[in-house]
Amino acid sequence: MVLIKVSRTALINPEGAEPKLTVDQMWQGMVIKARKPQEFVKLMEGCEVTRENEHGLTRIVTFKNGWGPPGGKAEEEIAFHAPMRVDFAMQQTGERISNIISTDCDDPSKLYMTFTIEWPHPDLKEGSDEAKEKWQQVHDMTKQIIQSTNETVRQMVKDGVVV
Repeated sequence: MVLIKVSRTALINPEGAEPKLTVDQMWQGMVIKARKPQEFVKLMEGCEVTRENEHGLTRIVTFKNGWGPPGGKAEEEIAFHAPMRVDFAMQQTGERISNIISTDCDDPSKLYMTFTIEWPHPDLKEGSDEAKEKWQQVHDMTKQIIQSTNETVRQMVKDGVVV
């Protein structure tokens, strides 16, 4: 059994990115991402929110072919911790994800997005080539998800969806 653990952080507003996003805009984007993940994550193709309250929601996500759990669908519990963190828990697989918005210790105008994932793989053996390949795949995927999330929110600001 292998527990894939990855944490990646990136600047939300790298050099040249326009418009510059605020914490509030990123938070609005994260709430939209919880409801419509397919607009942010290329591995997902659909989502149905089944329950929602001020603290979070429950959703059923449909994954693109070859991704997600067997059957291509999974229920996720999502907890909102405004305005800094959204936690995702997939009971079916034990996968846990957090998206965290933070500021730089020395320069509060610098915003960061951190994506963490803990993903159990009972079918993999610790130290095996397959486990190393899966870790690399998840590591690479998290960078793409952070970049896609930041750019999707930026486009939503340009389009007036996020203010």
